[in-house]
Amino acid sequence: MRSSRSISKTSPGFVTPQMVRSSHLGIRLVLVLSTSLAADGAFAQQAPEPMGGGLWTSPEAVDAAPTESAEHTTPQPTTNPIPAEQQLPPESGRWTLKPPPAPGLPIRAYGFIKAGVVYGFSGFESFSQPNQSAITAAGNPVVGQLVDNGRYTFQVAQSRVGAAINDGQEIRGLVELDFWDPTKPSPTVATLPRLRIAKVTWAPSSSFALELGQDWDLHAPVQAHTANFIGGLFEAGNTGFMRQQLKVLFKPTHFELGLAVGFPASNNGASQGVAGRDGLLELSGIPTFALRVAAVTDGLTAGVSAIATGLHFNKGQPVSRRALAGAGALYLIVNPVEWFDLRIESYVGRNAENIGLLSLGRGRGATLNPNGTVALPDADLDELGAFASLRVALGSWGAAYAMAGVASVLNREDLLPSYSRTAEGTVVLTSATTGPGIKRNIAARAGYELRPLTYLALFAEGFAYETLHRLQDADAMIQPRVRAYGIESGIILYF
Repeated sequence: MRSSRSISKTSPGFVTPQMVRSSHLGIRLVLVLSTSLAADGAFAQQAPEPMGGGLWTSPEAVDAAPTESAEHTTPQPTTNPIPAEQQLPPESGRWTLKPPPAPGLPIRAYGFIKAGVVYGFSGFESFSQPNQSAITAAGNPVVGQLVDNGRYTFQVAQSRVGAAINDGQEIRGLVELDFWDPTKPSPTVATLPRLRIAKVTWAPSSSFALELGQDWDLHAPVQAHTANFIGGLFEAGNTGFMRQQLKVLFKPTHFELGLAVGFPASNNGASQGVAGRDGLLELSGIPTFALRVAAVTDGLTAGVSAIATGLHFNKGQPVSRRALAGAGALYLIVNPVEWFDLRIESYVGRNAENIGLLSLGRGRGATLNPNGTVALPDADLDELGAFASLRVALGSWGAAYAMAGVASVLNREDLLPSYSRTAEGTVVLTSATTGPGIKRNIAARAGYELRPLTYLALFAEGFAYETLHRLQDADAMIQPRVRAYGIESGIILYF
């Protein structure tokens, strides 16, 4: 996709006080598919303890049994030495040894069901989509539907389910799903699973791990305390997201180091109008490189992170160019006692939205007219932002929390709107290629969670946003600065 100084992107204010990205949430139901492990002690090594500061992900595991193959040929089929239960059907006097069955691996299920109601006194948007499924900004006054009107929705799509495979062992795995789709404002049976995490970890010691798969970035690891797990304070000071990558994690005493090489961003659409075709991301030739370094002591974690790559805009065209895309962040987590948890993070970035970070600035290559002249010049978008989040436990039954964040594009004159208009004047959302179209976004949230049971949380959370949108020149008469307020309440059942 964060002990009380967790920095997990699963919003540990509600999930768990453990500083791991893919936190095992609440009370886990352990499903043991098989309790038999190899008798030769293949899993005798104990799992490393989870590391603080977010460098170490939750213990997960997979183990692939060795696959053996052998071939025995003899002119006397009746002398086949392979046991009958391991033989494949004979073929021209030839037998092939069946691979032995893989040992059963324990699977620990975890997750939560989140069911709630969201009411907005005016329109909001969720990652540029004009709905309240995972709010990130006040609604665009052009894209949204009657943005001055109040609205409500019932939501369960942020519910989550995961499986930790061979948990705690040297080789382990993790798969995690949710059911959110930003294009569906209030789905019911149209809700579909969305893959969040799928990775394999090899951890031969308590201070070293190698991970391959889809997981949270090393960059910008801190998460705010909120029940809006997916929206959080993204596009308002928090930027870290997920990608497919190879990570190397190292943690000696009071120190953490993480390195990663990954794919630049997600390509799940059409490339130049052709569905399923490789695009410029696949052709760029340069992966992302990420780094995170942190100092960890009791009650305090301080770290720095960065991610960068070289994007290739308009490859194969006369206006082709390479551009830097990346971001750097500083973060601090202060939790000297169990009931107090303060988290602060700040960042700067260039073309950060191009590489899948949940930020505002999306760079571009030049666009040419049919006669070869420049219709739209190229641009690199610079931005900065920060947020702070505080959670204070009020006894064993609940906690109060509050947070605020801001993100701002620096060279706003180069920013494009998140929409266009057809010749007939119809609004078309273009955020997938132009970015969120937000010059500045300010967010504030505060709430209370009641825990009558260890696995049950009741919550109420109010929120306010002030968003300065970039509008088309034809919409200059519309006020681009929008303020919106709302409240969310519901229940979360952890397992």
